[in-house]
Amino acid sequence: STTRDIPTAAFMAGCQSLALTPVGNASGGVVSNDGTIRAIQGYVVLQGAQVRNSGVIQADGGQVALAAGDRATVALSNGQLISVQLDAAAADALVPSSGVIQAR
Repeated sequence: STTRDIPTAAFMAGCQSLALTPVGNASGGVVSNDGTIRAIQGYVVLQGAQVRNSGVIQADGGQVALAAGDRATVALSNGQLISVQLDAAAADALVPSSGVIQAR
């Protein structure tokens, strides 16, 4: 989940690297999880200027990444998360987590 723009054509083509950029001149945006997110044999990425988790995030056989910044690049291989790289900082970057994160 992100508050950033994902290039639709690159996503639909299954590109292995996706650039997440602000929409227009917007620099804010909060991604917040208050419930349960579960990925089986996959990954969960929450990215925005601020990311908050007070719920449960589970990635059985996968990875979880919470990243705060203005721009990021998500690298994939065969549909699996390889890395999340922050390309530009956000002035109010924040990633508090009072919830549960499980990646097994």
